[in-house]
Amino acid sequence: ADGTDTITRLAKPGTPAGEVLTFATSATAPSWVAPSSGSAFTTVAAVATSSGTSPIVIASSLPSGICQFTVNAVSMSAGGGTANNYIIQLGDSGGYEATGYVSGATRIDAGTDNSFSATTGLLLIQNSSSDDSHSQWLFTKHGTGNTWMMHNVGFTNAGSNAITACGVKTLSGELTQIQITQLGTPTTWDAGTIAIQYTVA
Repeated sequence: ADGTDTITRLAKPGTPAGEVLTFATSATAPSWVAPSSGSAFTTVAAVATSSGTSPIVIASSLPSGICQFTVNAVSMSAGGGTANNYIIQLGDSGGYEATGYVSGATRIDAGTDNSFSATTGLLLIQNSSSDDSHSQWLFTKHGTGNTWMMHNVGFTNAGSNAITACGVKTLSGELTQIQITQLGTPTTWDAGTIAIQYTVA
C-alpha cells in the first residue's frame, strides 16, 4: 500500500459505529473492524449498603471467563471504625472463601499514615461511623489460573483521608460470586451503594 492508500484506510467510515483500528499480522495497511467480544464491560445493577449487618452480595452467578472486574462504592457507610474495616470476599462454586487472602491498606489522615492488614478478605478502611467511603477496587486475573490481584483507591467525606490498598487471593475454583462484609463483629450498614463491572476474556 502506498501512503495515499494508508491515509484513506485511517479515515473512520461513518458506519458501522464502534469499530476499532487494527493492523493484522499479514496485512500491508490498517483496517477498521468490529471489536472482539471480550473488550466490553458488563455492568451489574448497584446494590444498597444501607441496612442490616449481614454480608452484602455484590454479584452472584457470574459467567465463566472473567479476566478483570471493578467494584465501585459510592457513599458507603456502616456504624463502625477501623476495627470493622470493610473486606471483599471472593467465591467459586464451593461458596465464599474466608481464608488465604493477603491484603494491606494505608490511610493518610491529615499527613499521618495508618496501616492495616487482613487475611479474611481484600481490605478497605472504614474510617469512622459518621464517615462515608467512596472507593474503587480493580481486580485483575493473574495468568490463566484462579489468582486475583487487587488494587484499591478511595477517600472519605472527611476530606483529609485518602486510602489505598492492595492484595492477592487464589481461589480453589473459577470466580462465580463476590460479597462485601466487615472485620470483627459487623456493624449496621447505613448508607450508599456498591456495584461491579466485569469483562470476559
